[in-house]
Amino acid sequence: MNARPSLDVANSARAAARHVRAAALIHVAEGRTGVHDVIRLACTPNGRPLLRITVKQLLLAQPGVGDETVSRAIRHLLAVTGAGDTPVRRITLAWMLDARAGGRRFMAFCDALGDNSTTPWPGFPFTPRPARTPGGTR
Repeated sequence: MNARPSLDVANSARAAARHVRAAALIHVAEGRTGVHDVIRLACTPNGRPLLRITVKQLLLAQPGVGDETVSRAIRHLLAVTGAGDTPVRRITLAWMLDARAGGRRFMAFCDALGDNSTTPWPGFPFTPRPARTPGGTR
């Protein structure tokens, strides 16, 4: 017979997980930790509570980053991964790092944060080259 944890134990675990997430976001806001450091920590057993942080929360925690920048990054992430109908509140670190996606979501996230001024087309190399339009450019 499986013994269920008491309500006090469950509440303590939930409070501890919230504390870990809050501390990580505060470290990002203060510039002591970067976005990729939080993601790297989320992949460890001790960082498991971080997987519930949304990509929006993580990006907005950065100093000098606003809603427009975050919206643009999330739109790019969803467009490149083909998950355009996914609600923003469901785009968590767990969703992005899900092994079933084979790293494509994380790579698209990195692409969204990078300098895309020298890429041959939007979404390169994750999306196919757009078809040429008659009389236009690529």
